[in-house]
Amino acid sequence: MDSSYPHISTSSSSSVPLLLRPLDDTNGITSQQPNARQQLQQQLLRKIQSSSQQTTRLKVFIFPLHLPSLIFGEGKHFMLDGVLRSSHLELIWNISNPNSADVWLANFRIGYRPKHWCHVLMDKFQKNNNEKNNLPALFLLDWSDHPILNSCPNWTTSISNQLHYLKRSIVINRDFNETTSFLNWWVELGSIDTFSDWSTYSASPVYNLPYAVRSDLVSTMEQIVGMNTTTATTDSSDTNSKNKNNSYIQNVVHFRDRPIDVAHFWPSPPNHIPLEQGGRLQGVDRGGKLHNNAKLRDLVSMVLDGLNNTSTTTTGGGGEKIHVRTGLVGKAGDKGRNGVEMEYAQQLLDTKIIVVAQKDHWEGHYRLMEALVSGACVLSDVMLSIPPIYQDGIDIVFYNSRDDLVRKILYYLDHPVQRKAIAQRGLEITLQRCRSWHLMEEVIFGKPMY
Repeated sequence: MDSSYPHISTSSSSSVPLLLRPLDDTNGITSQQPNARQQLQQQLLRKIQSSSQQTTRLKVFIFPLHLPSLIFGEGKHFMLDGVLRSSHLELIWNISNPNSADVWLANFRIGYRPKHWCHVLMDKFQKNNNEKNNLPALFLLDWSDHPILNSCPNWTTSISNQLHYLKRSIVINRDFNETTSFLNWWVELGSIDTFSDWSTYSASPVYNLPYAVRSDLVSTMEQIVGMNTTTATTDSSDTNSKNKNNSYIQNVVHFRDRPIDVAHFWPSPPNHIPLEQGGRLQGVDRGGKLHNNAKLRDLVSMVLDGLNNTSTTTTGGGGEKIHVRTGLVGKAGDKGRNGVEMEYAQQLLDTKIIVVAQKDHWEGHYRLMEALVSGACVLSDVMLSIPPIYQDGIDIVFYNSRDDLVRKILYYLDHPVQRKAIAQRGLEITLQRCRSWHLMEEVIFGKPMY
């Protein structure tokens, strides 16, 4: 193989790492760290063990149990959906009797905005503690964008063994660098924060909390490819679910015609001056709003637009023109995040290579999992917080500059067998490990319950 081509891995690890990782005190991530959370998880696992063949479900209470928390965003797609679809968890709906729950899941993205949220949560939880001998576990799930430790002033050390914090955004000092020649403009990765102040409140370290796959998007894609979606998918230990996954994988990876070569679902800056003529990136956010936080995405779309309709022999030996699609599809913002746009799902399934890029100041967004579950070959900018189940050149491909991005696009368009192998592996591992119930089970038990 020519050394100018990307490295292609030919084997994968026999053991699959977990999605969630504790942040250590050396500005990195450690895979093993004995702590109070791991001890708690062993206790929770023993609770669902039974001498009979039928497994006992662990009772889960979601806070706040009101519509904004349950019908929007992460509360809907991952917390509620994950608990309801797990065969090892049972949702407690009766807010007047939360004392019957073994576990509390608190949605910090909904909760950290209202000033009284912390007080309401802790008042209810402290009352629960006073009324029960076996204290419930309290998992705070912080899906917010910025890498800031959100804390409550009324937390006490008396619940330090019950209190556990999981956070999506863990990268600090990430920023787009345009102080050099425009040819070298790129994002500076920053570093991982360990949130050492958290030790004031809890005996357990902060854990990284990645996004999972939206079930409504998977159902929509199954409808598009003509699969029967009348039976709700449960966890992956179910034989019918495994067969359904295999059928979907074969359908979208090997048998589906994908007319779009490359897509990045973000628009180029409108009416921009070319960079070589002194133009500047605008960082246009969703809906055309200037946000100064999406310059990397702007640059990626501009690079891809430059490839559109270029004639090259790398598209299959015949000099075909590359078909590139950039721009938003469907509704943006909260509307797109809470519902599924058929046009967006269709274009995901119609694209050979999907390019994703982070925001300039933080990592993690819905697009990564949406691209992986579509069966496309996914190219992502380098992430410090990528879930460890993904490996470069096996189930995803990372790029670290504009030249690297172009080179890898051209390479994988010219090597469809390798491209489809990476796409298939990425789809398989995402379906097997990154569904909503996998995430909630790993939050609570420390592992998905196969």
